[in-house]
Amino acid sequence: MTDESCGYHYRLAFSEDFLSLAELRWRLCTDDEFVIDHNAKNEFIKQCEFRLLQMEREQRVIHFIAEVGKNTIAALSIVKVT
Repeated sequence: MTDESCGYHYRLAFSEDFLSLAELRWRLCTDDEFVIDHNAKNEFIKQCEFRLLQMEREQRVIHFIAEVGKNTIAALSIVKVT
């Protein structure tokens, strides 16, 4: 779906989007601070992306993303509680 007045598009996320979601999660966790330890950042993103894929395979979560152009600007995750 698109809201032309705001210039963004939102949709259901797919596994191809999980890298962007993991990067967005990193930025949220670090409050967009300058990265000094690139190894820590890369490991965080790798682990986060793996976890997102695992949860998707287990059908425990769905994600929606908002985009401007090809840039993910926001995410909403809904987790199934059992």
